[in-house]
Amino acid sequence: MPGPSLTESRLFESVTAPPADGDDVAVSAGAAPFRDNFMQKMAARDSYLFNGPHHGFLDHVRAEVTASGTDRTWVLRGVRAFAAEQTDSSINRLSLGAGASLALTGLSASTWYYVYGFNNGGVIGLEASLTTPDGALRFSSGSGTRVYLGCFRTDTAGRAIPMVQNGRHYTFRDGFTGLSGTPLELGSTSGAPVAVDARVPPHVNVARVRFGTGLVGGAVSSTRSAGVRVVGDVNLTGIHQWRTTTSPEAHFDCTDIVVVGGQIELAGDAEVFVVATLLGFTE
Repeated sequence: MPGPSLTESRLFESVTAPPADGDDVAVSAGAAPFRDNFMQKMAARDSYLFNGPHHGFLDHVRAEVTASGTDRTWVLRGVRAFAAEQTDSSINRLSLGAGASLALTGLSASTWYYVYGFNNGGVIGLEASLTTPDGALRFSSGSGTRVYLGCFRTDTAGRAIPMVQNGRHYTFRDGFTGLSGTPLELGSTSGAPVAVDARVPPHVNVARVRFGTGLVGGAVSSTRSAGVRVVGDVNLTGIHQWRTTTSPEAHFDCTDIVVVGGQIELAGDAEVFVVATLLGFTE
């Protein structure tokens, strides 16, 4: 009686990196993550590098505009991963290390600036620019070597407004006393709706707003409402309401609101008023 037949099975074989597009690439079955066999043609490697997930890859920026007297600094507190093209067209993944900062001097008044990171010889370099980011918020418009990190706004003295950035969420230092002008105040109205500048960057469509409401005089004669809303909408996004004989105390609240055409709307019935301040925004 013949014995069992044994067949040689090679689970792992070395794979030589293909020297050119069009070569076969294969991985044998095995433990995770190589569970299944596959074979495909390696093609368009340059296109994959420059248009795929590695070029301009950015993961969770943490940044801050700090203040010391009248001086301002943009500080990159952390980034999980950063990959950028160098001027010689090579792409490298960079780590932050101890952090990076950019002194903010010589800036124009009441202006939005955009911060870009670049591959500075293997180290993350920073620069502030008036050039807006592309539509995908990946690069500076027209430059594949500058990766978009975040933005900030200056006051009427050309000093950056202190704020904290966590991912794509921005929060201003509410109540900071070192500002020139009123860069975060959106406006007020009494008795009639009014559209106001949301004071967010042009590419932003969600603002975080604090609004205060109150009565112009004593008790209202009938039900009255005041608050903030999306431009063109009928219903208020954030609302306070009074009824006859209601106390004239002021009320405060905050809400996220959609920005349309760079504006939001303040709305109040007769006998009531509303004022609003920008607290932050989401890109």
